[in-house]
Amino acid sequence: LMGVLVASNVYVGVGAACLTLAASLLLIPHLTRDMLIPLMSTAGFFILAMHTVNRYQERSHYSGWGSFSPRAFQQFQQVMLWVAVIALTAALGLAASLGMGQFLALAIFGGLGAIYGMKLIPLSWARHSMGIRSIKDLPASKDLAAALGWTVACAVVPLISVGSSSAWRAAGVIGFVFLLVFLR
Repeated sequence: LMGVLVASNVYVGVGAACLTLAASLLLIPHLTRDMLIPLMSTAGFFILAMHTVNRYQERSHYSGWGSFSPRAFQQFQQVMLWVAVIALTAALGLAASLGMGQFLALAIFGGLGAIYGMKLIPLSWARHSMGIRSIKDLPASKDLAAALGWTVACAVVPLISVGSSSAWRAAGVIGFVFLLVFLR
């Protein structure tokens, strides 16, 4: 069970939900539970799905680093892929129930996350672009993409949903979430 929880990114999703709680309450301190639960669920499901899809795309490159077990991932690969599909569907459905802006923000960043590892530039052209064929080949792109995705899910979607008492507060919350994830 522990291998499934770690490999499936359930803990990452819970972390995203908690960060969304903090960001939402920093934006508007008196939010009700009825507003917080959909925001937290949306971010948790979205981040869980995107991290699981990322691990699935890079499954051949893992060699046993950190707390991630390639063996556990291989053992539960199909289950985790279905968990990611269900989580992404739930996240987009919840985002659509919050509003069109929230849905579009997650859909755009979900699409960018899906093409992150894809070879976008043909090999013949890559010789002229310093060997860069995908977004993944750009230096620091993984950290930047992860920070942007988390920021959209955990701060921008709540900002679109509930607003903020000031533009400075909104900028501070977005900056806080971005830097927290980027500097992890």
